[in-house]
Amino acid sequence: MLNVATTVIIMARVEEQERYEPVIFQETWQWVMGVSPYTGKPKTETRRLWINNETIYRVGQLYAVQPGRGKTSVGHIRILDKWHDTDVRNIDADALKREGFDCPERFLWTWCKLRDKRLYKEFEGYAFQFGIKDPAESFLANESFWLAVIARPQKLYDAVVYQFEKAEDDDQSKPSQSY
Repeated sequence: MLNVATTVIIMARVEEQERYEPVIFQETWQWVMGVSPYTGKPKTETRRLWINNETIYRVGQLYAVQPGRGKTSVGHIRILDKWHDTDVRNIDADALKREGFDCPERFLWTWCKLRDKRLYKEFEGYAFQFGIKDPAESFLANESFWLAVIARPQKLYDAVVYQFEKAEDDDQSKPSQSY
């Protein structure tokens, strides 16, 4: 049986979790909270699928960083800016670095894993068959990967870009107005 003090603590933790809408960084959350192994710098941008001209996150608001659906947040970010990127396949070198990547192939491999699963599964099978541990590495100069990506529907590569900064602990006491 729970006592009053335990109930208050549980309610406070639930309230804190509900205060911040999450941003899921399934593949790159460590780069948000720390640094990218490819750039040696923190990730400061994320691209999300652009659907029906809608954006989810608001500029100026705090959001919880989640490493996956239903997982506990590992920190917080504040959205600084957002804009429409018509095709992530044309990402430039500076944007790649802000995303935490060192090359477009590695970025596109991760994008496909999350947003173009059909293409990802096709090339993942190839990588598995030949014992390739880092499929993005093997596709750095693989023309068939590029041709396959280019041939895919543009709607799978249309994105909104969110520029953000890691929120300091004292910022986390300010609730998000994103509801």
